[in-house]
Amino acid sequence: MTDNNNSTQHESSIPTLQEILEERVEACWYAPCSGSANGNPNEINNEDQLNGWKEYAFLTETTSFGEYSFNPAAPVAILKQVHPSPESAQSVVCQLCPKHCKISEGRVGFCSARINRGGRLYSRFYGRPTSLAIDPIEKKPLFHFLPGSPILSLGTQGCNLSCKFCQNWQISRPLPANESLNRVLEPEKVVQLAIENRCPSVAFTYNEPTVWCEYVLHVARLCRKSGIKTAVVTNGMISEKARKELYETVDAANVDLKAFTPEFYRNYTNGSLEDVQETLEFIAQRTNVWLEVTNLVIPTLNDSPNEIQRMCEWIVNTLGPHTPIHFSAFFPTYRLLNLPPTPAETVIRAIEIAKKTGLEYAYGGNIPNEASQSTFCPSCGEKLIERSRRYETKITPALTERSETEWICGKCERKIVGVFK
Repeated sequence: MTDNNNSTQHESSIPTLQEILEERVEACWYAPCSGSANGNPNEINNEDQLNGWKEYAFLTETTSFGEYSFNPAAPVAILKQVHPSPESAQSVVCQLCPKHCKISEGRVGFCSARINRGGRLYSRFYGRPTSLAIDPIEKKPLFHFLPGSPILSLGTQGCNLSCKFCQNWQISRPLPANESLNRVLEPEKVVQLAIENRCPSVAFTYNEPTVWCEYVLHVARLCRKSGIKTAVVTNGMISEKARKELYETVDAANVDLKAFTPEFYRNYTNGSLEDVQETLEFIAQRTNVWLEVTNLVIPTLNDSPNEIQRMCEWIVNTLGPHTPIHFSAFFPTYRLLNLPPTPAETVIRAIEIAKKTGLEYAYGGNIPNEASQSTFCPSCGEKLIERSRRYETKITPALTERSETEWICGKCERKIVGVFK
Protein backbone atom coordinates (compact mmCIF):
# COMPACT_ATOMS: atom_id res chain seq x y z
CA MET A 1 0.00 0.00 0.00
CA THR A 2 1.44 3.35 -1.04
CA ASP A 3 0.35 6.74 0.18
CA ASN A 4 -2.83 7.90 -1.54
CA ASN A 5 -2.13 11.62 -1.71
CA ASN A 6 -0.97 11.77 -5.31
CA SER A 7 -3.53 13.79 -7.23
CA THR A 8 -3.65 11.34 -10.14
CA GLN A 9 -4.74 8.58 -7.77
CA HIS A 10 -7.87 10.54 -6.90
CA GLU A 11 -9.01 10.52 -10.52
CA SER A 12 -9.97 6.86 -10.17
CA SER A 13 -13.50 5.83 -11.11
CA ILE A 14 -16.33 6.55 -8.72
CA PRO A 15 -17.17 3.52 -6.55
CA THR A 16 -19.96 1.27 -7.75
CA LEU A 17 -23.17 0.75 -5.82
CA GLN A 18 -21.97 -2.71 -4.85
CA GLU A 19 -18.70 -1.36 -3.47
CA ILE A 20 -20.61 1.19 -1.41
CA LEU A 21 -23.02 -1.42 -0.06
CA GLU A 22 -20.15 -3.72 0.86
CA GLU A 23 -18.28 -0.84 2.52
CA ARG A 24 -15.27 -1.35 0.25
CA VAL A 25 -14.63 2.32 -0.60
CA GLU A 26 -10.97 2.89 0.19
CA ALA A 27 -10.08 6.16 1.89
CA CYS A 28 -7.38 8.54 0.74
CA TRP A 29 -4.59 10.29 2.63
CA TYR A 30 -3.10 7.63 4.88
CA ALA A 31 0.10 5.68 5.25
CA PRO A 32 1.23 2.45 6.95
CA CYS A 33 3.07 3.02 10.20
CA SER A 34 4.21 -0.48 11.07
CA GLY A 35 5.98 -3.32 9.30
CA SER A 36 9.15 -3.22 7.25
CA ALA A 37 10.01 -0.31 5.03
CA ASN A 38 9.25 -0.90 1.36
CA GLY A 39 10.86 2.14 -0.16
CA ASN A 40 7.77 4.32 0.15
CA PRO A 41 8.98 7.73 1.42
CA ASN A 42 5.58 8.37 2.99
CA GLU A 43 5.52 5.16 5.00
CA ILE A 44 5.83 5.61 8.74
CA ASN A 45 7.61 2.74 10.46
CA ASN A 46 9.26 4.56 13.33
CA GLU A 47 7.39 5.59 16.46
CA ASP A 48 9.69 8.60 16.77
CA GLN A 49 8.16 9.96 13.56
CA LEU A 50 4.90 10.39 15.42
CA ASN A 51 6.51 12.70 17.96
CA GLY A 52 5.55 16.32 17.54
CA TRP A 53 2.07 15.57 16.27
CA LYS A 54 -0.64 17.05 18.44
CA GLU A 55 -2.36 14.83 20.99
CA TYR A 56 -6.15 14.91 21.12
CA ALA A 57 -8.62 13.13 23.38
CA PHE A 58 -12.39 12.74 23.56
CA LEU A 59 -14.13 15.38 25.64
CA THR A 60 -16.79 13.07 26.97
CA GLU A 61 -17.44 10.97 30.01
CA THR A 62 -19.14 8.35 27.86
CA THR A 63 -16.81 5.68 26.55
CA SER A 64 -19.34 3.36 24.93
CA PHE A 65 -21.10 4.19 21.66
CA GLY A 66 -23.04 1.20 20.41
CA GLU A 67 -20.68 -1.16 18.64
CA TYR A 68 -17.62 0.95 19.51
CA SER A 69 -15.77 1.44 22.76
CA PHE A 70 -13.68 4.60 23.18
CA ASN A 71 -10.71 5.38 25.34
CA PRO A 72 -11.07 9.05 26.41
CA ALA A 73 -7.28 9.36 26.57
CA ALA A 74 -6.66 8.37 22.95
CA PRO A 75 -8.13 9.33 19.57
CA VAL A 76 -9.10 5.80 18.55
CA ALA A 77 -12.03 3.46 19.00
CA ILE A 78 -12.18 -0.31 18.91
CA LEU A 79 -14.95 -2.54 17.69
CA LYS A 80 -16.29 -4.43 20.70
CA GLN A 81 -16.68 -7.66 18.78
CA VAL A 82 -13.16 -7.60 17.36
CA HIS A 83 -10.48 -9.42 19.34
CA PRO A 84 -7.24 -7.52 20.03
CA SER A 85 -5.11 -7.63 16.91
CA PRO A 86 -1.72 -9.36 16.99
CA GLU A 87 1.42 -7.27 17.30
CA SER A 88 2.21 -7.99 13.66
CA ALA A 89 -0.99 -6.35 12.38
CA GLN A 90 -0.32 -3.20 10.39
CA SER A 91 -1.43 0.13 11.80
CA VAL A 92 -1.99 3.20 9.65
CA VAL A 93 -1.73 6.93 10.22
CA CYS A 94 -4.68 8.83 8.81
CA GLN A 95 -3.40 11.98 7.10
CA LEU A 96 -6.74 13.54 6.34
CA CYS A 97 -6.79 16.01 9.23
CA PRO A 98 -4.24 17.45 11.69
CA LYS A 99 -5.08 14.85 14.32
CA HIS A 100 -3.12 12.23 12.34
CA CYS A 101 -4.83 9.37 14.18
CA LYS A 102 -2.72 6.24 14.45
CA ILE A 103 -5.31 3.54 13.80
CA SER A 104 -4.79 -0.14 14.60
CA GLU A 105 -6.49 -3.06 12.87
CA GLY A 106 -10.27 -3.03 13.39
CA ARG A 107 -10.32 0.47 14.85
CA VAL A 108 -11.62 3.80 13.69
CA GLY A 109 -10.07 7.22 14.19
CA PHE A 110 -11.31 10.11 16.30
CA CYS A 111 -13.98 11.00 13.71
CA SER A 112 -15.33 7.43 13.54
CA ALA A 113 -15.68 7.78 9.77
CA ARG A 114 -12.56 5.87 8.74
CA ILE A 115 -11.64 2.31 9.70
CA ASN A 116 -8.51 0.16 9.35
CA ARG A 117 -9.14 -3.21 7.77
CA GLY A 118 -6.06 -5.24 6.96
CA GLY A 119 -3.76 -2.23 6.85
CA ARG A 120 -6.03 -0.29 4.49
CA LEU A 121 -8.21 2.63 5.50
CA TYR A 122 -11.84 2.63 4.37
CA SER A 123 -14.46 5.37 4.32
CA ARG A 124 -17.31 4.07 6.52
CA PHE A 125 -20.07 6.46 5.48
CA TYR A 126 -19.35 7.02 1.79
CA GLY A 127 -22.64 7.66 0.00
CA ARG A 128 -24.71 7.10 3.15
CA PRO A 129 -26.41 10.37 4.11
CA THR A 130 -28.07 10.83 7.48
CA SER A 131 -29.48 14.22 6.45
CA LEU A 132 -30.76 15.50 3.12
CA ALA A 133 -32.76 18.69 2.53
CA ILE A 134 -33.30 21.67 0.29
CA ASP A 135 -32.38 24.78 2.27
CA PRO A 136 -32.22 28.49 1.56
CA ILE A 137 -28.54 29.16 0.92
CA GLU A 138 -28.65 31.86 3.59
CA LYS A 139 -29.10 29.09 6.17
CA LYS A 140 -25.55 27.79 5.64
CA PRO A 141 -24.92 30.78 6.15
CA LEU A 142 -23.72 32.09 2.79
CA PHE A 143 -24.91 35.64 2.11
CA HIS A 144 -22.73 36.63 -0.85
CA PHE A 145 -22.92 33.37 -2.80
CA LEU A 146 -26.00 32.92 -5.04
CA PRO A 147 -28.25 34.82 -2.57
CA GLY A 148 -31.92 33.90 -2.57
CA SER A 149 -31.36 30.50 -4.16
CA PRO A 150 -32.16 27.00 -2.86
CA ILE A 151 -29.25 24.69 -2.10
CA LEU A 152 -29.36 20.91 -1.90
CA SER A 153 -27.79 20.07 1.46
CA LEU A 154 -26.52 16.71 2.67
CA GLY A 155 -24.50 15.29 5.52
CA THR A 156 -23.33 11.90 6.71
CA GLN A 157 -21.91 11.03 10.15
CA GLY A 158 -18.84 11.72 12.29
CA CYS A 159 -16.64 14.71 13.06
CA ASN A 160 -12.99 15.37 13.82
CA LEU A 161 -13.93 17.75 16.66
CA SER A 162 -15.97 17.08 19.78
CA CYS A 163 -17.48 20.48 20.56
CA LYS A 164 -19.32 20.60 23.87
CA PHE A 165 -21.90 22.88 22.24
CA CYS A 166 -22.48 20.88 19.04
CA GLN A 167 -25.98 21.42 17.67
CA ASN A 168 -25.82 18.31 15.46
CA TRP A 169 -24.26 15.97 18.00
CA GLN A 170 -26.69 13.16 17.12
CA ILE A 171 -24.85 12.65 13.83
CA SER A 172 -21.48 14.24 14.51
CA ARG A 173 -20.54 12.01 17.42
CA PRO A 174 -19.25 8.49 16.81
CA LEU A 175 -22.49 6.54 16.99
CA PRO A 176 -22.91 3.15 15.33
CA ALA A 177 -24.30 2.77 11.84
CA ASN A 178 -28.05 2.21 12.00
CA GLU A 179 -30.97 1.68 9.66
CA SER A 180 -30.91 5.29 8.52
CA LEU A 181 -27.56 4.57 6.90
CA ASN A 182 -28.87 1.67 4.86
CA ARG A 183 -29.95 4.05 2.13
CA VAL A 184 -27.30 4.87 -0.43
CA LEU A 185 -27.08 8.11 -2.39
CA GLU A 186 -24.57 7.67 -5.16
CA PRO A 187 -22.70 10.78 -6.40
CA GLU A 188 -24.57 10.74 -9.71
CA LYS A 189 -27.89 10.80 -7.87
CA VAL A 190 -26.90 13.89 -5.88
CA VAL A 191 -26.42 15.75 -9.16
CA GLN A 192 -29.73 14.39 -10.42
CA LEU A 193 -31.53 15.59 -7.28
CA ALA A 194 -30.04 19.06 -7.62
CA ILE A 195 -31.17 19.32 -11.23
CA GLU A 196 -34.66 17.95 -10.55
CA ASN A 197 -35.16 20.40 -7.68
CA ARG A 198 -33.67 23.36 -9.55
CA CYS A 199 -30.89 23.86 -7.06
CA PRO A 200 -27.95 25.73 -8.60
CA SER A 201 -25.66 24.49 -5.83
CA VAL A 202 -25.00 21.61 -3.43
CA ALA A 203 -23.80 21.98 0.17
CA PHE A 204 -21.81 19.45 2.17
CA THR A 205 -22.93 20.29 5.69
CA TYR A 206 -24.68 19.15 8.91
CA ASN A 207 -21.62 17.13 9.96
CA GLU A 208 -17.97 17.83 9.11
CA PRO A 209 -17.39 17.34 5.34
CA THR A 210 -13.68 16.70 5.84
CA VAL A 211 -14.28 13.24 7.32
CA TRP A 212 -16.19 12.13 4.20
CA CYS A 213 -13.94 14.01 1.81
CA GLU A 214 -13.81 11.24 -0.82
CA TYR A 215 -17.58 11.47 -1.31
CA VAL A 216 -17.43 15.28 -1.32
CA LEU A 217 -14.81 15.25 -4.07
CA HIS A 218 -16.67 12.78 -6.26
CA VAL A 219 -19.95 14.67 -5.96
CA ALA A 220 -18.29 18.08 -6.48
CA ARG A 221 -16.51 16.95 -9.64
CA LEU A 222 -19.74 15.65 -11.15
CA CYS A 223 -21.54 18.85 -10.12
CA ARG A 224 -18.93 20.98 -11.84
CA LYS A 225 -19.37 19.02 -15.06
CA SER A 226 -23.10 19.72 -14.88
CA GLY A 227 -22.72 23.43 -14.14
CA ILE A 228 -23.75 23.08 -10.48
CA LYS A 229 -21.71 24.87 -7.83
CA THR A 230 -20.72 23.32 -4.49
CA ALA A 231 -20.05 24.59 -0.97
CA VAL A 232 -18.63 23.14 2.22
CA VAL A 233 -19.70 24.20 5.71
CA THR A 234 -16.67 23.20 7.73
CA ASN A 235 -14.68 23.56 10.93
CA GLY A 236 -11.48 24.05 8.92
CA MET A 237 -9.61 21.12 10.49
CA ILE A 238 -8.05 19.54 7.41
CA SER A 239 -4.49 18.53 6.59
CA GLU A 240 -2.35 20.28 4.02
CA LYS A 241 -2.38 17.15 1.87
CA ALA A 242 -6.17 17.01 1.56
CA ARG A 243 -6.77 20.76 1.69
CA LYS A 244 -5.38 21.53 -1.76
CA GLU A 245 -7.49 18.96 -3.54
CA LEU A 246 -10.70 19.84 -1.74
CA TYR A 247 -10.49 23.56 -2.32
CA GLU A 248 -9.58 23.29 -5.98
CA THR A 249 -12.78 21.27 -6.42
CA VAL A 250 -15.49 23.21 -4.52
CA ASP A 251 -16.71 26.76 -5.17
CA ALA A 252 -17.56 28.18 -1.73
CA ALA A 253 -16.86 27.63 1.95
CA ASN A 254 -18.20 28.82 5.26
CA VAL A 255 -15.57 28.14 7.90
CA ASP A 256 -16.56 28.09 11.56
CA LEU A 257 -13.98 30.12 13.49
CA LYS A 258 -15.20 29.05 16.90
CA ALA A 259 -13.11 31.40 19.02
CA PHE A 260 -9.80 33.22 18.94
CA THR A 261 -7.88 31.59 21.76
CA PRO A 262 -6.03 28.25 21.71
CA GLU A 263 -7.44 27.51 25.16
CA PHE A 264 -11.03 27.61 23.92
CA TYR A 265 -10.25 25.23 21.08
CA ARG A 266 -8.42 22.87 23.41
CA ASN A 267 -10.99 22.89 26.22
CA TYR A 268 -14.27 23.07 24.34
CA THR A 269 -13.70 21.60 20.87
CA ASN A 270 -10.70 19.26 21.00
CA GLY A 271 -9.26 21.16 18.08
CA SER A 272 -6.59 23.69 17.21
CA LEU A 273 -7.00 27.39 16.44
CA GLU A 274 -3.71 27.34 14.53
CA ASP A 275 -4.89 24.58 12.20
CA VAL A 276 -8.12 26.43 11.42
CA GLN A 277 -6.21 29.66 10.76
CA GLU A 278 -3.98 27.82 8.29
CA THR A 279 -7.03 26.60 6.38
CA LEU A 280 -8.58 30.07 6.30
CA GLU A 281 -5.35 31.60 5.06
CA PHE A 282 -5.04 28.94 2.36
CA ILE A 283 -8.58 29.49 1.07
CA ALA A 284 -8.28 33.29 1.07
CA GLN A 285 -4.79 33.59 -0.36
CA ARG A 286 -4.32 30.58 -2.62
CA THR A 287 -7.71 29.67 -4.09
CA ASN A 288 -10.65 31.21 -5.94
CA VAL A 289 -13.14 29.72 -3.46
CA TRP A 290 -15.72 32.16 -2.12
CA LEU A 291 -15.14 32.38 1.65
CA GLU A 292 -17.36 33.42 4.55
CA VAL A 293 -16.70 33.00 8.28
CA THR A 294 -19.03 32.12 11.15
CA ASN A 295 -18.43 32.76 14.84
CA LEU A 296 -20.80 31.36 17.48
CA VAL A 297 -20.78 33.89 20.32
CA ILE A 298 -20.97 32.03 23.66
CA PRO A 299 -21.49 33.99 26.90
CA THR A 300 -18.39 34.17 29.14
CA LEU A 301 -16.35 31.86 26.87
CA ASN A 302 -15.57 33.81 23.68
CA ASP A 303 -17.72 36.96 23.82
CA SER A 304 -15.30 39.49 25.26
CA PRO A 305 -14.93 42.66 23.14
CA ASN A 306 -11.15 42.24 23.24
CA GLU A 307 -11.23 38.74 21.77
CA ILE A 308 -13.76 39.70 19.10
CA GLN A 309 -11.66 42.68 18.11
CA ARG A 310 -8.48 40.62 17.85
CA MET A 311 -10.29 38.06 15.72
CA CYS A 312 -11.69 40.75 13.41
CA GLU A 313 -8.30 42.42 13.08
CA TRP A 314 -6.78 39.09 12.07
CA ILE A 315 -9.51 38.57 9.47
CA VAL A 316 -8.99 42.05 8.02
CA ASN A 317 -5.22 41.66 7.82
CA THR A 318 -5.09 38.02 6.71
CA LEU A 319 -8.28 37.21 4.83
CA GLY A 320 -9.23 40.68 3.69
CA PRO A 321 -11.76 43.33 4.80
CA HIS A 322 -14.27 42.08 2.23
CA THR A 323 -14.65 38.69 4.01
CA PRO A 324 -18.22 38.37 5.36
CA ILE A 325 -18.47 37.32 9.00
CA HIS A 326 -21.57 35.91 10.70
CA PHE A 327 -21.93 36.29 14.46
CA SER A 328 -24.46 33.75 15.68
CA ALA A 329 -26.22 33.62 19.04
CA PHE A 330 -25.62 30.55 21.20
CA PHE A 331 -28.41 28.45 22.70
CA PRO A 332 -27.69 25.82 25.38
CA THR A 333 -27.28 22.37 23.88
CA TYR A 334 -25.48 19.03 24.15
CA ARG A 335 -22.90 19.25 26.97
CA LEU A 336 -23.01 23.01 27.45
CA LEU A 337 -26.34 23.45 29.18
CA ASN A 338 -25.11 25.55 32.08
CA LEU A 339 -24.81 28.80 30.13
CA PRO A 340 -27.62 31.18 29.10
CA PRO A 341 -28.48 32.04 25.49
CA THR A 342 -26.49 34.86 23.96
CA PRO A 343 -28.30 38.21 24.33
CA ALA A 344 -29.08 39.91 21.03
CA GLU A 345 -27.21 42.97 22.31
CA THR A 346 -23.99 40.93 22.49
CA VAL A 347 -24.31 39.90 18.84
CA ILE A 348 -25.05 43.50 17.77
CA ARG A 349 -21.99 44.65 19.73
CA ALA A 350 -19.85 42.09 17.89
CA ILE A 351 -21.13 43.41 14.55
CA GLU A 352 -20.25 46.96 15.58
CA ILE A 353 -16.75 45.91 16.62
CA ALA A 354 -16.25 44.11 13.30
CA LYS A 355 -17.25 47.15 11.28
CA LYS A 356 -15.12 49.53 13.36
CA THR A 357 -12.20 47.17 12.85
CA GLY A 358 -12.61 47.42 9.09
CA LEU A 359 -14.73 44.44 8.08
CA GLU A 360 -17.15 45.54 5.37
CA TYR A 361 -19.81 42.86 5.85
CA ALA A 362 -20.82 41.69 9.32
CA TYR A 363 -24.06 39.85 10.06
CA GLY A 364 -26.06 38.54 12.99
CA GLY A 365 -27.77 35.17 13.30
CA ASN A 366 -30.30 33.60 15.68
CA ILE A 367 -31.47 37.04 16.85
CA PRO A 368 -34.69 39.01 16.18
CA ASN A 369 -32.99 41.75 14.21
CA GLU A 370 -33.59 41.59 10.48
CA ALA A 371 -31.40 44.62 9.79
CA SER A 372 -28.40 42.63 11.04
CA GLN A 373 -29.01 40.09 8.26
CA SER A 374 -29.34 42.47 5.33
CA THR A 375 -26.47 43.56 3.10
CA PHE A 376 -25.64 47.26 2.89
CA CYS A 377 -23.12 49.09 0.74
CA PRO A 378 -19.96 49.60 2.84
CA SER A 379 -19.53 53.10 1.37
CA CYS A 380 -22.94 54.79 1.24
CA GLY A 381 -25.08 52.46 3.36
CA GLU A 382 -27.59 51.69 0.60
CA LYS A 383 -29.53 48.47 1.23
CA LEU A 384 -28.55 45.96 -1.44
CA ILE A 385 -29.98 42.65 -0.25
CA GLU A 386 -32.88 42.44 2.19
CA ARG A 387 -33.30 39.32 4.35
CA SER A 388 -35.89 38.23 6.89
CA ARG A 389 -35.51 35.89 9.86
CA ARG A 390 -37.20 33.18 7.78
CA TYR A 391 -34.46 33.42 5.16
CA GLU A 392 -36.68 35.25 2.70
CA THR A 393 -34.27 37.19 0.49
CA LYS A 394 -34.86 40.10 -1.88
CA ILE A 395 -32.10 41.54 -4.04
CA THR A 396 -32.87 45.23 -4.45
CA PRO A 397 -32.40 47.16 -7.74
CA ALA A 398 -29.49 48.96 -6.04
CA LEU A 399 -27.28 45.86 -6.51
CA THR A 400 -26.30 46.40 -10.11
CA GLU A 401 -24.52 44.05 -12.48
CA ARG A 402 -21.67 45.86 -14.20
CA SER A 403 -20.32 42.79 -15.94
CA GLU A 404 -20.71 39.03 -15.74
CA THR A 405 -18.30 38.87 -12.79
CA GLU A 406 -18.61 42.33 -11.22
CA TRP A 407 -21.44 43.85 -9.20
CA ILE A 408 -21.67 47.37 -7.82
CA CYS A 409 -23.83 49.59 -5.64
CA GLY A 410 -26.02 51.48 -8.11
CA LYS A 411 -25.99 54.55 -5.89
CA CYS A 412 -22.26 55.13 -5.35
CA GLU A 413 -20.71 52.55 -7.74
CA ARG A 414 -18.80 50.82 -4.96
CA LYS A 415 -17.79 47.28 -5.99
CA ILE A 416 -19.74 44.65 -4.04
CA VAL A 417 -17.92 41.35 -3.66
CA GLY A 418 -19.62 38.01 -4.06
CA VAL A 419 -20.88 35.40 -6.50
CA PHE A 420 -24.32 36.61 -7.45
CA LYS A 421 -25.14 34.44 -10.49
